[in-house]
Amino acid sequence: MVTQDWLTVAEIAAKLRVNPVTVRLWIREGRLRGVQLGGNRAGYRISTEALQEFLDGNYRYGVR
Repeated sequence: MVTQDWLTVAEIAAKLRVNPVTVRLWIREGRLRGVQLGGNRAGYRISTEALQEFLDGNYRYGVR
């Protein structure tokens, strides 16, 4: 069984030194894969794999 580490929007924003609003925008635009938990107020979680794809430039605008 493969376990995946998950990060919050705030954690990603801190790592990349950007505003959390920017991270949410990247998710909504499809540039960064994230899953939304519960409802609108629950927030997103981003896998470390998805973050690495984003940083490597291998995942852009929903197309691999």
